[in-house]
Amino acid sequence: MIDGAELDRAIERNKEAVMRELGDFCAQPSISTQDLGMREMARLVVRALERRGFSTRMVETPRYPAILAECRGQGDKKLLFYNHYDVQPPEPLDQWQSPPFQPTIREGKYFARGAMDDKGHLVCRLAAIDAVREVCGELPCTVKFLIEGEEEISSPSLEGVIADNSRDLEADLCLWEFGEVDGEGLSMQYLGFRGLLYVELSLQTLARDCHSGIWGSLMPNAAWRLNWALSSIKGMDERIRIPGFYERVVPPSEEDLRLMGDLPVISEAERSAMGAKGFIHPYSSPAEFYEKAVMTPSCTICGMGAGYLGEGQKTIIPAKAFAKADFRLVPDQTPEEILDKLKRHLDAEGFGDIHVNCLGMIYPSRTPVDHPYVRMVAESARDVYGRSQRIYPMSGGSGPAHYFRKHLGVPIMTAGVGYLGSNIHAPNEHIRLADFFNGIRHTARIIADLGGGLDG
Repeated sequence: MIDGAELDRAIERNKEAVMRELGDFCAQPSISTQDLGMREMARLVVRALERRGFSTRMVETPRYPAILAECRGQGDKKLLFYNHYDVQPPEPLDQWQSPPFQPTIREGKYFARGAMDDKGHLVCRLAAIDAVREVCGELPCTVKFLIEGEEEISSPSLEGVIADNSRDLEADLCLWEFGEVDGEGLSMQYLGFRGLLYVELSLQTLARDCHSGIWGSLMPNAAWRLNWALSSIKGMDERIRIPGFYERVVPPSEEDLRLMGDLPVISEAERSAMGAKGFIHPYSSPAEFYEKAVMTPSCTICGMGAGYLGEGQKTIIPAKAFAKADFRLVPDQTPEEILDKLKRHLDAEGFGDIHVNCLGMIYPSRTPVDHPYVRMVAESARDVYGRSQRIYPMSGGSGPAHYFRKHLGVPIMTAGVGYLGSNIHAPNEHIRLADFFNGIRHTARIIADLGGGLDG
């Protein structure tokens, strides 16, 4: 049995080295959308793994290489960590209080692009491995990594990497690339991710913009036409009007409802901080809140453009208009099915002239609530956070977990170093150092528990 207190002492002894490695990772730009620093970051990750005795392999893709690594352990269980080494662009730079690639500590918080998403999580896992090996002499289970460089550009190569290397990636458990604590400081475990269909709708009604006074009662207005088309997709009751849109939705189970009934809803302070006067869906219980928030599909207009948007007035009929929209999907919806239904709906409503361009697809994915490792990972948090993880049957966000379920059949869970105010994808991204080291402690216990057990 592995002593939890010994793990904590080892983590404490290694604090300075851990912080240096986090600094090295976060100081290296690795922006996949801008092709900035990607190879340098990949080499930095490989060196960190090889220093720890991992066998590593670069898997080339059309964009950026994926890194596969493995270190054999004493037992027969296998743990797979999924991470990514690319980060979001830091712009707007003038909103950062310190340079994004110059890690800075302020009031117990560690500020840098990638601190939460995802370099802090990668260093957390490396530090947990170091602590377990220091206490045990060797790993109690085999540990594998799949670290990609394209997560921030929708992981276009990931499925091929997993499918082509499925035997090397076989595992009993996959710990996902992120994890958070909630407003009460308790670790959150997500068992699923909504899918995504991201589209751009566009049309052109005229060869060019024209005078609204002369032609306003005669010529078709692209902005109005697009507006009418969007109104046909979703009504003011927030119900999506595409025929058959909801027919494959799997409703929450009784166990889902029980788990969601124990979750804290977003507080009035958090809602007010977003500037919202209220939620669009009323709810009477936490279970109903989360069912509507994450287990029901949605449609969101993410951006629109048409005509003149500058200072002052310009009286024109817009010739072109576009809108970007995302559909968040739940099991058993598929993005291809919803894309087809969207196109059929627009045609049936008389909007066949609107071009639908698919910009991204992600499948929904879930790990069964009753999988035995769900309870193991949740309980391993108890002596770090004071109680077991809160279990969320679904996350409102999306990610490529479907590929892991499809090709590896592996259960996917979360545990990590972030919190809801980490500003991921935004200026001043950060983690709280207390959360970071608690994440290391929890991850070390997951490794120990999977490998045979933790004592105290």
